[in-house]
Amino acid sequence: MSGSALNRTTFSGPAFELQWKLVDVVLIRPVASGIGVSDVSFDVYDYMGEYVSALRDIATNKYVVVDVQIESSLLEWPASSDRRYDAVIAIVTIAENN
Repeated sequence: MSGSALNRTTFSGPAFELQWKLVDVVLIRPVASGIGVSDVSFDVYDYMGEYVSALRDIATNKYVVVDVQIESSLLEWPASSDRRYDAVIAIVTIAENN
């Protein structure tokens, strides 16, 4: 085809941002075991602290931790089983730097 040309376009800066949303659930133990909240609270607290430490290691010039939500909860697993667990649920959003 005579007279046709390829036009090249250059973008300044990143053209997109890739974000990852991670939902992490850990079942610590069945609610019926132990003596109550005081029996499991140190395990939950330690797990949450280790999670935050791990996120600090992830935050580098390649990755940015955009949002973190970590909460302790009672979770029925599997659904409709009437079996409840002490649990920690973490929702983390991480963005990749281009």
